[in-house]
Amino acid sequence: MARSVRPRRLFALRSKLARRLTFGAAAGLGLLCVLTLASATLTLHALGSSWAAINAGLPIFAGMWSLLAVLAGLASGGSPGYC
Repeated sequence: MARSVRPRRLFALRSKLARRLTFGAAAGLGLLCVLTLASATLTLHALGSSWAAINAGLPIFAGMWSLLAVLAGLASGGSPGYC
């Protein structure tokens, strides 16, 4: 029974595919880490700005900053009440 692909060549293809998938997964994980860090940074900035707006006596701006802080915190993986 003749094979159309030699086992040695098939092994080389598997190695290349595994390398591509590994690099793709590493890039995806890196991107996820960067986005999580950016969202956490936005959360901390929004909380600080909300506190500054409260001290300045601007309740509308404080509410908007607080809403942004909550949404960014949820986007960064935080779930309130499930710590």
